[in-house]
Amino acid sequence: MALLDFVVRPEGARPPLAAVAGAPYLAWLVAELLLSHLIWMPRWGYWGFALHLVVAGLDIVADGLLSNSFGYNVLWLRANGFSDAQTAATVLFNLVASQSLGFLVTYFLWTEPFPPETLARVFTWPVLVALLTNMAIGEVLFTLAHRYLHQHQPELHRMHHCCRRASWSTNLIFHPVDLALEFAGPVASILATHYLLWKQDQLVLVVSYLVLQTWYALDHDEYLRLYHYAHHLSVDAVYTIYIKVRDDPSRDLVRKILIKPAALAAPASFQKQ
Repeated sequence: MALLDFVVRPEGARPPLAAVAGAPYLAWLVAELLLSHLIWMPRWGYWGFALHLVVAGLDIVADGLLSNSFGYNVLWLRANGFSDAQTAATVLFNLVASQSLGFLVTYFLWTEPFPPETLARVFTWPVLVALLTNMAIGEVLFTLAHRYLHQHQPELHRMHHCCRRASWSTNLIFHPVDLALEFAGPVASILATHYLLWKQDQLVLVVSYLVLQTWYALDHDEYLRLYHYAHHLSVDAVYTIYIKVRDDPSRDLVRKILIKPAALAAPASFQKQ
């Protein structure tokens, strides 16, 4: 029995935890993101970070038991040369590496508690302008890196696009260099503007990071099925993250190198599975 066989099921089979799939699972994922970044890590430090890693890891396991998408993607990963051990090790490494950034922001850089009156400042024009500016800079940097991977480094991006039916686990199924290229720019820009533009406003820093972390995670959610879900399903040329802008599909190389699993049809349309 292969390591990830427990998430691989016949097409149409009912997952063991299907009863809590969809809205209940999504609500839990968002709640856990907020709890870990607003309470566990800033208040409990390394113990809170450890708790977040354990719970987030269990969320990935649950993803394979709530839906058949993770298992479907495992078949693509195997067909493209990625062993189950390699996939599992990559997920674990990326979990620790990516969430370390959240720990940096919420434990080491966030040093002041946010009373209710401070949180209300999110809806003032100076803070909204700062948040939108950070999102705009992040959009440009992410799009440039994402387009570069599709057009010039398809082998680095192959692993991620073996996830043809995106689900929560897709957030961590990246070649680590791919993950660094795509997300280093947006995260670095938030840190840079924190010191260079926003006078080290901690509210702007934490909320900007939470928006980035939450949105970049939810765009792979198979219940919400935002337009990035369609990007995985058809490997189209939409390289943006917050807005939908289509690039030149003729220059995309990722779609050309993906190997379809034997006796398994590639997803042909953007339909709910």
